[in-house]
Amino acid sequence: MKRLWQAAINSWNGLVAVTQSEEAFRQEIIVLVIGVPLAFFLTADVGERFALIGVIVFIMIVELLNTAIEKLCDRVTRDDDPVIKRVKDMGSAAGWFVAVGSGRSVAMDPDREVLVLVAVKRMRQRGCEPWRKPKHCQRE
Repeated sequence: MKRLWQAAINSWNGLVAVTQSEEAFRQEIIVLVIGVPLAFFLTADVGERFALIGVIVFIMIVELLNTAIEKLCDRVTRDDDPVIKRVKDMGSAAGWFVAVGSGRSVAMDPDREVLVLVAVKRMRQRGCEPWRKPKHCQRE
């Protein structure tokens, strides 16, 4: 039990550190806070909810791993090392592939998730506009 508790403390410390140092992770937390309730609004299907929330969580996991790789590389050397650059680029590529694979619009605006576009599309299918109060929208 002590080992599990220490692992939880270490994980919490890691989340605090990445939140303090990485703007991208803070933006993904905002997307998660908006995305979870939005997933419940968009669909009653548990599988679809799980997929919508899971995509955001997966992006956050890759961002955590990429940040860990970058911080470790910076700890090893601050010099312009081509091997370190290649390692950092690989971590960045992993984040990019997850973003593209999850439907994130990288070319248009890397800070906006496709989840918002899905929400607007679903709302319009129900006969309501996203900028109006949802009480006139039809539920499925």
